[in-house]
Amino acid sequence: MNEIITFSDRQPNGTFSQIRLDDGKRILVSFTQTEITIFKLAFGGFIPRGKIFKHDISEFLDFFCVRVEQIGIDDSLLEAVVQYILPCKNMKEVVEKMNIVVKGYDNPTVKADIEQKLQKQVQKFFTDK
Repeated sequence: MNEIITFSDRQPNGTFSQIRLDDGKRILVSFTQTEITIFKLAFGGFIPRGKIFKHDISEFLDFFCVRVEQIGIDDSLLEAVVQYILPCKNMKEVVEKMNIVVKGYDNPTVKADIEQKLQKQVQKFFTDK
């Protein structure tokens, strides 16, 4: 069963979570101000051995909120992403699942559709209060 090894959200030392997958391999989900990156880890989870997923954070957030789960202002994107990928058994499944979130990001029609849906979510958020 997958296991969350570390979870640091909005702390001075960073926003990241290390996960041990069912196959025993470890990944690190890391957020910076500009991007989300998932690294494969080696040597017991101490050494990043390459990126398996990387995307612009604001664009990823838009796509994630429309396609997976609406994230409120005070909610944790890290927590939502970790819960989203936690059922994955291996790195291949993690990559496939993350790519589904941002599928079509380079297509202007898809981007326009995502932006329109996001605007509706934001409008609903402010009118329901």
